[in-house]
Amino acid sequence: MDIRDSRDKEWFWLDNEYLNGYAKHLSSTCTLVYISLCRHSDNRTQKCFPSMELIAEELGMQRASISRAISKLAEWRIIEIKEEYDKKNKRRKNNVYTLTKKSEWKSKPCNNTLHGKDESHVTLKSEPCNIKDESHVTQSYSNKTHINKTQLTIAKQSSADINQIINLFKELNPEYEKWYKNTTQRKAVSELLEKYGHEKVFNMVSQLPEIVAKKYAPRITTPHELKRDLGKLLLFIKQESKKTTTLGAL
Repeated sequence: MDIRDSRDKEWFWLDNEYLNGYAKHLSSTCTLVYISLCRHSDNRTQKCFPSMELIAEELGMQRASISRAISKLAEWRIIEIKEEYDKKNKRRKNNVYTLTKKSEWKSKPCNNTLHGKDESHVTLKSEPCNIKDESHVTQSYSNKTHINKTQLTIAKQSSADINQIINLFKELNPEYEKWYKNTTQRKAVSELLEKYGHEKVFNMVSQLPEIVAKKYAPRITTPHELKRDLGKLLLFIKQESKKTTTLGAL
């Protein structure tokens, strides 16, 4: 039986910390995409700019799956995304991805375990967590009354997540850059993220340009309009889906 050749050859760095806990909290697609970005990144700058089409072709996956995985990796701050524009014609080029330090990553979720049968004396034991983690939930219990009171302190959506969603509106509204400092628009994005999660909102906004271009579709060009008219949008998508199904049955 032949064994793998261990002599010098082309190689790339892959952070062990990712496989030592992060991989199991993220999808297998995220892991494959992270490996691909590690492979393409410059060893000195840790930057790379492969197109989603290239990554999808290399991994044998759909572009939409790659897009969702990249969004998830950015949400966990494992990578940073920066858009690159052509200096001559100002047209958007491929994204530039930077592999960040482990200290920048979101903390792995705590494994909380309940101990004790007496519900009025609940003790939480957990693995150490990074208190800087914006997704961290603090729980405190009080037994001064017959009813336990639970206080949940939920951190607001991170600024990076909100900015990423706002950036997706650039294909819908040329004035999207104003919303980075607009309280109303940022609040709308924050509430959508809190209610539906980053992945669902990301996918929804990514598909908006195609949806709103259709006849009779609700006109949505801002985060506030999306939050306000989300019901109309979902109803329109449902009606369009029925039309497609009906035509396919003919």
